[in-house]
Amino acid sequence: MRNTISRAGMLAIAAAVALNGCTDSGTPEVRGTTPAETPAPADDEFEVALADWWAEDAPADQLLVCAYIDEVGMDAAIDEMAHGWAEDRPDGPEWNAEIAAVWVEAHCESLRAEFDADEQQEAPADILAYGETFSWPSGVEITVNQPWVERNLEADESYDEHSTVMVYFPLAIANYGGEAYDATLMFTKVFSGGYEGTWVAEADVPTMTLLPEQTAEVTISYAVADPTDVTMSVTPEGQVWDASNWTGGIE
Repeated sequence: MRNTISRAGMLAIAAAVALNGCTDSGTPEVRGTTPAETPAPADDEFEVALADWWAEDAPADQLLVCAYIDEVGMDAAIDEMAHGWAEDRPDGPEWNAEIAAVWVEAHCESLRAEFDADEQQEAPADILAYGETFSWPSGVEITVNQPWVERNLEADESYDEHSTVMVYFPLAIANYGGEAYDATLMFTKVFSGGYEGTWVAEADVPTMTLLPEQTAEVTISYAVADPTDVTMSVTPEGQVWDASNWTGGIE
């Protein structure tokens, strides 16, 4: 089903999305999800063949098909699948739109229910304590360990009236995804005592690219207002909406 659905545009959700390899092109990975059980086929040659056709794609790709069906409606989607079936299964059973609609809807409901359950169970919180780890769908994992006060800033070296204490934040970065991760894209921000902290290039600046399974440690420095109330926000590739936050005080 993979190549045929792509040619037919089954995955055109907002823009053309190729069904094959959608996870690699940016679609959030369905972590921990296994293929939903195929509804038990009747003793019908078409339904058995349809189940085999559908099973050629990974669960994440099947979910995209289900999302496309929600966008265009079952009738339009089944018409497109019929064209794909004719190309991909020219010697197979004759296409049966009624059976296909019932079967696909049942499978989509089962797959959505399983995905929702996995997401609720595995989705990490985006507010963490220092020392905890956040994993992004790309496979990048970041831990902000307990920061420490490096020194109080003298009046002549303070960056502004609110940035009076130099704090160091040790970060551990791991790449468990399938592609290289450019750590220079990592973006951090600090909020302390009601004010935004001032980044200072005094400690480390991430300059590395991590290949799959590689890890690194860096220390990032900020001048802050109140070390008893410090929150660091981190996003691995600069998208502020994808940030996770570590918060707590520094003893």
